[in-house]
Amino acid sequence: HVCSAFAMIDMIQDIPEDLNKDRVYLPESLIKQYQIDVSALKKGQFHGDWHNFKNYWTDQINNRLVLGKGILNYGNWRFRLEMKLLISAGLMLSQKIKKEENPFNIKMDPILLNLQLICPTTYATYIYQTFYVYSNIILNL
Repeated sequence: HVCSAFAMIDMIQDIPEDLNKDRVYLPESLIKQYQIDVSALKKGQFHGDWHNFKNYWTDQINNRLVLGKGILNYGNWRFRLEMKLLISAGLMLSQKIKKEENPFNIKMDPILLNLQLICPTTYATYIYQTFYVYSNIILNL
């Protein structure tokens, strides 16, 4: 569940890059359902029912992350900590995507690369990206 949630985050954030390479990873059924103008997205314009699509998409992300919390019952303390950070950061990133009219503007800070010293495992790539952005919030939980 957690991996699919982050794949969905990646899909929505990478829309401009993918469109520049003539790729669209959003489901065609949702593009039709929400009348998304893919060519307008390439220009950073949001037509059709973009707002409701974004709400649906982020709700799906959140549902997957919540379902993924079951993984917190497994592994050693470090794995559980990394997964807790990953899920928390994913929920916060999803919330930010939902609030932003243009989710393509969400940028990650280059300093996040230093976090590889804290969480060196390869499965936690998104921890490095999202943890730094939301570290003040997460550390105050």
